[in-house]
Amino acid sequence: INAEYGKLPTMLLKQFERRVFTRTYLSDLVECTHLYIRMLDAYTRDNTLIVQETKKVKKKGGGKKKKKKRKNLLSEDEMKEMWEGDIEGEVTKMLAAGNISTRTVSPFDASLDYSMEQQRILCKHNIQDLLKSGSFDEAVALFKAAQEVWPSSPSFGMPDMSIIDEVNVVKGIFLSREEVPDFMSGGDDGGGDTSSHHAEEAGEYPQEMHQVKESRFQNNDYLMLYARPVIVKCYCYLLETFETNAPTTNHAVVKMLYRLASKLAMAPLMFQISFFVTVRKILAAPQVDSY
Repeated sequence: INAEYGKLPTMLLKQFERRVFTRTYLSDLVECTHLYIRMLDAYTRDNTLIVQETKKVKKKGGGKKKKKKRKNLLSEDEMKEMWEGDIEGEVTKMLAAGNISTRTVSPFDASLDYSMEQQRILCKHNIQDLLKSGSFDEAVALFKAAQEVWPSSPSFGMPDMSIIDEVNVVKGIFLSREEVPDFMSGGDDGGGDTSSHHAEEAGEYPQEMHQVKESRFQNNDYLMLYARPVIVKCYCYLLETFETNAPTTNHAVVKMLYRLASKLAMAPLMFQISFFVTVRKILAAPQVDSY
């Protein structure tokens, strides 16, 4: 299975907007997603499914003799100075504004053969690197998205924290002196030289090539892609018209919500007043058994 194809339903659900797309379009998308997940469940019940992900990598070419790499980590005082410079003010301003879109970032990559703990560590390093490079909007968006994926992790705090507490959590991530784990490679380890910089020092010129990475498909890891408030909101919105929906549409919606609440234990994603109102209407409907 190609990893990009597997992410297509989640990408389309994240891009759904009521004022642009029709409810019929959303119904078709939800039903197709349901059939796709059923197909994956049926196949992986008795078979092993391999996920293929194609990435662009840089291969070093020939050149002068490579110089010895040097670790050039920023000191704790330098990191604090960076934080107190532009970073703290920009992060505080963005968190206070509140209009942070997490649609363009993904803190969890199910195509990687990493555990949830490794994905969490990788996300923290990515946030730290983005802050260092000055990509404050992307760093804050990734931080907010990580709260949605790991709502009970102290690494990213709680989604309902105050602005001051959130700023302090981001500060802790930025000032973290954790070493880059062995499973991560090719990244910037706290302000040191990157691999491309070493290549330039050694007189080597990188050549772009495509690398195919294979990993074993995990059903729960794939379902985690749908455990996002923006996606759950689409399903809740579609359920509001349960009386006029096709039975297949209602089944697809309820089945997805059940998967998230039961298999992933992420029922809090559905703790929305509008959803509870809809459930109350369903239970009070005279033909509740038909739904």
